[in-house]
Amino acid sequence: YVLSLTVGVSVAHLYPKSDYISMSSSTGNTPTPPAGGITGVLRHINAQKIEAGLWATRLLTVVYTFNYVFPMFGGHPASYFGKALLANAATSALRLHQRVSTVSLSWRTLLGTLYAEDSAHYLGYSLIFYFGCLETISLVLVPIVMFAGLHAVSYTLTLLDCLNPGPMWIKKMLVEMVKNYSSQILRVIALSEIFIMPLTIIFVFTGKVILLTPYPYFKFLGCRYASRRNPYSKTMFQELRLFLEMSAGSDKVPAALRSLIYKAINIVSGMYPVQN
Repeated sequence: YVLSLTVGVSVAHLYPKSDYISMSSSTGNTPTPPAGGITGVLRHINAQKIEAGLWATRLLTVVYTFNYVFPMFGGHPASYFGKALLANAATSALRLHQRVSTVSLSWRTLLGTLYAEDSAHYLGYSLIFYFGCLETISLVLVPIVMFAGLHAVSYTLTLLDCLNPGPMWIKKMLVEMVKNYSSQILRVIALSEIFIMPLTIIFVFTGKVILLTPYPYFKFLGCRYASRRNPYSKTMFQELRLFLEMSAGSDKVPAALRSLIYKAINIVSGMYPVQN
């Protein structure tokens, strides 16, 4: 007991009470390093639930489209066609909720805001073909699966960063993919959306879509043309017009076909006027 008391007095003499307080407080306030691995990924998903939900629905769009093209897991292709459209509709609805979260807007302002939102356009796109298709149309899935894949890859990079450290070769491959091919993918998306318009008119007569399908799709295409966040639809319209005008100006084109091309250009230009 005497020895313990002596040691205690010696320690108290060497380290006063103020030093004990500072040592304990500094130990308690030491910042913990950010968690990596699966814990870091789960923590990020818990903090960013909507972004994680968007990632999940985009992956579902890709999976359902893959099963539609390659029915390896059973089921009818038409079922996967509809599921891919519904998964894209869920993605668009979540994204729209994220972009337009206020409820204090007037109806006029709200409709104007929805008209300008790309997510509202693709929500309408999914519903047009989910309810309007009497048979499956493969080209309809091209825009949504390309968008879903591109955005899913981008968010996968975010999750790989949360692994801390993650597999660097996968990160490098995905970064190069997004960097080198995103522009081409967006151009293909815009071009496929344009080609779907005349096909919907043809498909009315072949019985693949209902009679009303071309009109809402025409409105959708007008929204894509006027999009401020994604100018690729407008760019592809202009490039197609230049290509057709150059083709029609060739001496090898018959006069009747040349006249038909110019009439088509004038009709489309009247529907979607050039905006500066």
